Amino acid sequence: DGRITSAVLVIDSASRGALRYGTARAEACASLKDVTACPNIGFDGTFDTKLLPNGAHRLGVSLTDNGGKTVLIPGITAGGMNILVDNP
Repeated sequence: DGRITSAVLVIDSASRGALRYGTARAEACASLKDVTACPNIGFDGTFDTKLLPNGAHRLGVSLTDNGGKTVLIPGITAGGMNILVDNP
């Protein structure tokens, strides 16, 4: 409901580092009505998958707003989306 103040990468329910929030996402904003932060609603960052054991993991992004409300996205599945790490 508020203005996003932080974005954090979450893997297997553990915080793995801050993400940069506020990158332009004009293509996403094209379908969003009344989102005052548009087009600067994107986030990005890097993570070395070699820090994880090979196999299945859950990835998400925790967003916190200026009111202290936090939500984990994607909201389609509980705890993030499924990913498979297969490092050599």
